[in-house]
Amino acid sequence: MLEKNVLTTRFGMEREALTTRQRLEKEALTTRQRLEKEALTTRQRLEKEALPTRKRLENNELKTLFRTEGNALQTRLKLESNTLTTRLRMVKNALKIRDWLVKDAL
Repeated sequence: MLEKNVLTTRFGMEREALTTRQRLEKEALTTRQRLEKEALTTRQRLEKEALPTRKRLENNELKTLFRTEGNALQTRLKLESNTLTTRLRMVKNALKIRDWLVKDAL
């Protein structure tokens, strides 16, 4: 009789352990699925929130690039203009000197 009670108790404990294990595995799977879903939702939300910032930064970068290139072009044109103005002044001065020399020679 005692052996029967021990077997019954042992069988009951094994069945309870199996049931508990199955329940815990099911809960773990459910929790894992929920966490994966939350992670995906969070990732999608963060990507969506980051998109305008990324676009704004790219836009600012392009504006800066265009402004820099524009400034460089403007500076180059100004330097070339100054060079041409200086050359023109030098030619005019040379012509004046030539005219004076011609007048003096006559």
